[in-house]
Amino acid sequence: MNIPQIAVVLNWRNGTNKTGTFPVYLRITIERVAKYYRIKIPQNVSPADWDPVEDSWVKLSHPFAFEINNKIIEKKNIVRELIKKAYTFNKSLD
Repeated sequence: MNIPQIAVVLNWRNGTNKTGTFPVYLRITIERVAKYYRIKIPQNVSPADWDPVEDSWVKLSHPFAFEINNKIIEKKNIVRELIKKAYTFNKSLD
């Protein structure tokens, strides 16, 4: 079994909207198949406020940076725990 990869992405569809801000998604890749899951955050993020650095994705210039970064970390931890449980459940007990 391959270990799923988890990444945080902004504007994965490369679309534009009226305000110039975009939602944040978790990209989970399992066996070369990627699925995107939207993270519910207090306010969308503009590309100028986005920094793809682990654990500090939204720059401090954004008014909700602390809340958004914590929400992303929380969701990533939930996914990691689910992956651990799935691997533990499917593991043989030899």
